Amino acid sequence: MKVGDIVMQRDGWVRDPDGNAIVPPPTDDGWIGPMLVLEQYDPPNEALFVALWRGNQIVIGHSEGLSEIKVISEAK
Repeated sequence: MKVGDIVMQRDGWVRDPDGNAIVPPPTDDGWIGPMLVLEQYDPPNEALFVALWRGNQIVIGHSEGLSEIKVISEAK
């Protein structure tokens, strides 16, 4: 993911009926977006990005087992 990409994000886990976490989610549901990546944080937080979603700037980032990012259109 980089500045200018259009992405979608979702939680990287769900709970089953017994309350146990399931990683990764068993379906392709739960994505939010699309959103435009506007900027990337400086080190040591370079895994965080500012994105534009529904007219608001939000902070997104990938964290193994916690969140997933899907790039749907790459910036050139």
